[in-house]
Amino acid sequence: MARYNFIPETNDPEHLFTDIAQIGIVVRNLDKLMTQMQVLFGAEKPEVVHARPFHGFYRGKPAEYTADIAYYEQFNGVELEFIQPLTGQSIWADHLKNNETALHHVRFNVREYDKCVEFLRSQGIEIYQCGDVSRDPSWKWCYFDTMDKLGFILEILSKT
Repeated sequence: MARYNFIPETNDPEHLFTDIAQIGIVVRNLDKLMTQMQVLFGAEKPEVVHARPFHGFYRGKPAEYTADIAYYEQFNGVELEFIQPLTGQSIWADHLKNNETALHHVRFNVREYDKCVEFLRSQGIEIYQCGDVSRDPSWKWCYFDTMDKLGFILEILSKT
């Protein structure tokens, strides 16, 4: 988890999003993807995280959803996260309704979670889905609905 918990130092409120830490890709078949990552890139198959957020929300309402997730961390400090949605309404299942395997989100690790939320809301960007990190609930993540502005979802991660 080289980049998972790294948050850059910044005191400049105009530069809240300074460090791309992760690229998230939603897939229909995680096992097939991991086999291809091994064949094409020599990447060892990582342990699959069976994620169930502790305090999950979808479109502003409490929600139950699950996913299998594989993290690849050997790409020059940028983590690749592959997500296979399993149950429930989720941003990941929504993404697969419109796409095959495709770029889903770019994550920024941030120190000022509330300032980031406030700034994005001031730009007319709403929270799509958020929750606690399954593998360490002292961290929280939040997806923002930036598809119309960026063509992908923006995610932030911060220590609670």
